[in-house]
Amino acid sequence: MAKKTITNFPVGGIDTDSENRMVDSKDYRYALNIRNGIAYLKRTGGTTNVKGNEKIVKIVYPYTDVAPSGKNKCIGTYEDKQNATLIFFIWNSEGYHQIMRFYPDKKSTASPYGEVHQLCVYDFGWESWTKITSVDLVAGKLLYWCDNIKSRKLNIEKANLVEKQKSWTIHYPKTNQFTSVGFITFTYEQNGALHNIRIPINVKFDTTSDAINYITAELNTQLGSLFTFTGCNCKIEVVEKSTSVRNVLITGYGGVSVPENFYGYNFYERYVDLVKSPPLFNPTCNYRKDTTKNYNYVKDRVFQFRLQYVYDDNEKSALSPISQIASGNSLINIAQANSLNYIDVDFNNEDILDITNWVVVKWIRLFAIEHNTNDMPCVHDGNTITEEFCFIHVVCGHDDSHAPITNLLDKLPEVASSLRVKSRGWLVEEKHLGSMYQRCSDAESLLLATR
Repeated sequence: MAKKTITNFPVGGIDTDSENRMVDSKDYRYALNIRNGIAYLKRTGGTTNVKGNEKIVKIVYPYTDVAPSGKNKCIGTYEDKQNATLIFFIWNSEGYHQIMRFYPDKKSTASPYGEVHQLCVYDFGWESWTKITSVDLVAGKLLYWCDNIKSRKLNIEKANLVEKQKSWTIHYPKTNQFTSVGFITFTYEQNGALHNIRIPINVKFDTTSDAINYITAELNTQLGSLFTFTGCNCKIEVVEKSTSVRNVLITGYGGVSVPENFYGYNFYERYVDLVKSPPLFNPTCNYRKDTTKNYNYVKDRVFQFRLQYVYDDNEKSALSPISQIASGNSLINIAQANSLNYIDVDFNNEDILDITNWVVVKWIRLFAIEHNTNDMPCVHDGNTITEEFCFIHVVCGHDDSHAPITNLLDKLPEVASSLRVKSRGWLVEEKHLGSMYQRCSDAESLLLATR
């Protein structure tokens, strides 16, 4: 029996319920590979093919150079509507778990469908069955997520190394180290090759600042085509002019280099934890004498101290354990005790001296309590860039911040399946977001004189 085929443009919809004779001429019984209604060009009533998947040919791996070995599986995604990107979380069978970001608008002739950037490689403890249960992005750069293992946070703007002009800060101790001749060695890695520049120190310098100025001038002379060096007090700021330098290292006279606008090429637990690690030790404090001061505001008074870390996005940790009562005036006579006019608060320990922590721990706050009250004013907050490497002679009471003496816990959960971020003036779970920093001491102490 002959069949009659009628060909027209289906501008209606699919109809599988009506009897064949009752199907409207604009409708159809069956369709294959068709998108009807709103076409990709947003023209109502258009009929087009259903688009399939396209392979993203440009994937940039700044941390691993190539795709990590092992099996990979996507365990979570987040659509960043504000910036028109897609963030996704990749489990890796070898522990090289990744956070990636898809940029559909970064198109080129070689990559017409955009490109993917690797943002982080770290063993988060994920398994193939792990699910990212909650994701949020604040200010376009602060990524928060939960995986039922730990509450996590990552500054993805800081983590993205693609086409970034990286910067480092070289720190030197406040105490002058340049009292003898010698040399420093500046090492950097570019395109897989190591380069060493040796700068002789042929004279003794009276201050660290004088030595910094000399070293900065020499580095700009020899490496000015690759970096910009800026010296100030006890530090040298280094900014690359290209994007091909991988690592910067300096040796000699106690100098250390710390990544400033990126995390470095290795991630650590402290970098990705939402709950910020607090100081786990109590500071030591002793009465001392400063002959240059004619006043004494600590005489016959009792003080104790606590510390707090402030991290790179201005997130504050819980407070440290409280110190013992300041001592040092009990084994001397009254006249000698009365001459002790300041308290030396020493908070150096292995945690602070670990350079990898300096990438995220930017300054230290000191709280003091007099007598047995429940209120501790912040007597020093590194909110000014005056002394990067050490704190000396800070006057109590110049800060309006206070903390309860009983505050030993953070207000954020260590493990959660869901975390909702509240925004109010960039307030995230009572953690203010900003960008300031201050460096803690190397082998120096904090001298505290109270009002």
